[in-house]
Amino acid sequence: MSIPGSDVVVALDPTQSLIPSASSITTTSGTATTSSGSTIALAANSVTKFLTIQNTSSSGILYIGVGAAATTSMLSLAAGVGYEFPVVPSQAIYLLGSASVSYVILSA
Repeated sequence: MSIPGSDVVVALDPTQSLIPSASSITTTSGTATTSSGSTIALAANSVTKFLTIQNTSSSGILYIGVGAAATTSMLSLAAGVGYEFPVVPSQAIYLLGSASVSYVILSA
């Protein structure tokens, strides 16, 4: 495949999918709290292709830090809200709850 107006040619490998299969998705769940501070919820991984985090609590805010401890000034998810990363970070994911906040992480 060539990119119009460019000398760049991209070779696509039809045997490699950019979309993970359902069987390759890992589900991680837990609880983030203020008392435990920001904790690593997902280790750094350079091969992750898909990452979604959802605040599954009925109340409370989930704060997300990428590559650094989560603080209340970072990306936040209200109760019941999820976020799919459009660009998957290779750094560790840190979480902090405004109270005892449950979460689910889907990654592949």
